[in-house]
Amino acid sequence: MKTWLILILFSPLLLWGEKYTYQLAVGLMFQNEARHLKEWIEYHKLIGVEHFYLCNNLSDDNFFEVIEPYIASGEVEYFDFPAPSRNQPENLCVQNTVYNHFLLMARGKVKWLAFIDADEYIVPLETDSLIKALKPFENQVYGGVYMHWKNFGTSHVEKIPEDRLRIETLLHCDESLNLLGKSIVRPERVSACTDPHLFRCVSPYFNVNTDFRWLPYAHPNKVTGKRILVHHYYTGDIDYLIHIKFPRRKIWYPHEVKTIESYIESLEPLNSKFNDEMNRFIPQLRTKLFKENL
Repeated sequence: MKTWLILILFSPLLLWGEKYTYQLAVGLMFQNEARHLKEWIEYHKLIGVEHFYLCNNLSDDNFFEVIEPYIASGEVEYFDFPAPSRNQPENLCVQNTVYNHFLLMARGKVKWLAFIDADEYIVPLETDSLIKALKPFENQVYGGVYMHWKNFGTSHVEKIPEDRLRIETLLHCDESLNLLGKSIVRPERVSACTDPHLFRCVSPYFNVNTDFRWLPYAHPNKVTGKRILVHHYYTGDIDYLIHIKFPRRKIWYPHEVKTIESYIESLEPLNSKFNDEMNRFIPQLRTKLFKENL
């Protein structure tokens, strides 16, 4: 009875914005990710993402060459936010600011908006379409869906060759899923981003994990690997780990990260399990990136 009363009282909210320009979009803040950015965009297009909100944060690589065709096609909305980060709290503040701007841009235009990084790939497990995977979450009072990480290591690859994909080269991950993850939200059902992993919902909406379990505004203490995961290519290859990941972590966590040798050793568990869940996407993705024939 109480549930039906809530639904009646908030019916204007439930019906608001049901005519969307895009069913599925992604928001990304990036820094020096040009090398794999096209793969990241084309992969997410392959699973159904229709639009991208991209924010550059102080990159000095050739990222604009990569995204310019997508801006011209209207698939990407792009802006710069050149705010520096001297530590992890400052970086989170910058990221939250950018994510809140994405929310404003998407409200009324986008049904589902995912917030992920350039080393994260959303993986629908029971279908090749993320839109289909989200269908069971549409007609309820769900504000967001929390997807857990599966963290990948270097696979002992020195550098991913130019003619190889990240997802076909880095094939070793941690044995277990990570408690942390990322969210896909209904922009009009969340109030703000104060944590880039989990968003605050507007009452009566709430977050759930991919097992439909209610989540309070706190990171979950139970992991679920159903329906949707995020493959988090945490280290990249060894070259990326040494030249980009390690310097960044050394600034943000100076007491945690001492030497590159100790850092690489600490991440070795991420190479413990072979994983080829992404194999089904590789032929089409290679066709998109390398103009191969199917």
